Amino acid sequence: MRALGDILRTVFIVLVASAATLFVVQNLDQMEINFLAWSLQAPRFIGVLTSLVLGVAVGLVLRGGRRKPH
Repeated sequence: MRALGDILRTVFIVLVASAATLFVVQNLDQMEINFLAWSLQAPRFIGVLTSLVLGVAVGLVLRGGRRKPH
């Protein structure tokens, strides 16, 4: 049964890596990012991934970084 779990984990990793690669390739257009006095040009995927990381960080801070017990 452990071998099946290893295969499923590998398939999942390959699917996630493939989806991430497609996301990056499809979002290479430049966009302007403005924050207060800062302004920079960056690929669109950088803006999306930055927003995702900041959202996860805020979520972790708001819940105290702890998981609820089951």
